[in-house]
Order: sequence, then C-alpha cells, then structure tokens
Amino acid sequence: MDAGAAHRRWRAFASRLQTLARIGRVVLRAKRAHERLPVVEAALADANSWVSGGLLRITAERHEGGGVPFTSARIRTKGKGDWVYGRFEVCAKVPPFRRGVWPAIWMMPTDSKYGRWPASGEIDILECVGHKRATMHASVHTTAANHRAGKLTSGHWQCDDADGEFHVYALEWSPARLRFFQDDELVYTFENPLLEAAARAEAEAAARAEAEGEGEAAARD
Repeated sequence: MDAGAAHRRWRAFASRLQTLARIGRVVLRAKRAHERLPVVEAALADANSWVSGGLLRITAERHEGGGVPFTSARIRTKGKGDWVYGRFEVCAKVPPFRRGVWPAIWMMPTDSKYGRWPASGEIDILECVGHKRATMHASVHTTAANHRAGKLTSGHWQCDDADGEFHVYALEWSPARLRFFQDDELVYTFENPLLEAAARAEAEAAARAEAEGEGEAAARD
C-alpha cells in the first residue's frame, strides 16, 4: 500500500470515529484497528509501547478531539509461538491504580478450536482493575465458568505496591491444574474439572466394587 492510499484510509477511518463519537458509540478496539490499518498499528506502537532501558513499556494516553479519547497498546505473540504446559513468568509493574486502567497479562489460544470465547478458554496470569485499588486477580475462563454465565473461577489478593515495584507473576500449568504465583507465593489454584470428575467417578466405582465384594463375602459366610 502506497503512502497516499494509506493516508486516505486513515482519513476515512478517523472520519468514521468522529461520526461515532458524536452519537456516543465510540469503542476503540486495537485489534480491529490493527487488522484493518497496518499504518495505524505502527503509529499506536510508536506512541503507546516501546522498549527502553531493557524494559517493555506500555502506556495509555488521553487525547483531546479527533474522536478517540484514549489510546493504549496490546502486545500479542499470536503467530510467533504457542505454548502449553510449563512455567510462565512475567516480571511487571502495573500503572498507578486509577479508574479506567485495566492492565492484564493473559493467554489466549491461537486457534479457537472449540469455538469462540469462552469455549476455547482464556488464562489470566494477572489482571488489575484500576478502581479496585491494589487488588490483583488471576482467572481461568471456560464455557462453564465466565462472567456471562455468572460464575467466575478466579483468585484475588492484595499487593499495595504493585504500581510502584516490579513483581514476578507466574503460572505453572499442567494437565491436572493451573497454579498462579506472585514472587513464588501461591495465590490461586485452578483444578481441572474434567480430571476431578473422572477421579470422583473412579473413587465411586471403587467404593461400589468394595461394597459389593463385602456383600458377596457376607452371603458366603
């Protein structure tokens, strides 16, 4: 795409945002902007995320006019690697606790093998909802457990200096369970419900077999 065409597409996109803003329906979704306008992706990356001093820095910026009140950035590894099972660590400092700020370190599947969200799952190693000061969350979203279903599978804990100091947030993922840590302290465990159900069924079958065996032995006596 040449520079003139990219500029015209950007102008058209910005005009549409301004129109939506006037009727109060502006939603900035970085995913859509990135997919439709590569030039916008580059601009947002320059403005809202960069690497300096050995750190990846992500910021949110307020804008006056132009139909886009805020911009930020989402860093994705989609198409660059896929991981399942193991230990995953992220050393991070969240932005100051403020309403409207929602930093997150999360894992999504590359392919929605089992269907659209939440059928294919989501693992949140860390979420920090800005208006809940110093409250940190680790969550697992599934078809059976998600906010739309009115059931959340998550753990939460307090970290008063999360916006001032770096901490190591980690996930240990195995077929049986997901364990979440902050600075090597266990903060939440999610047990695989399928394995739990299988274990219960196995235990119940063993108990029935034992009871039947005892009954047969008593009858012979």
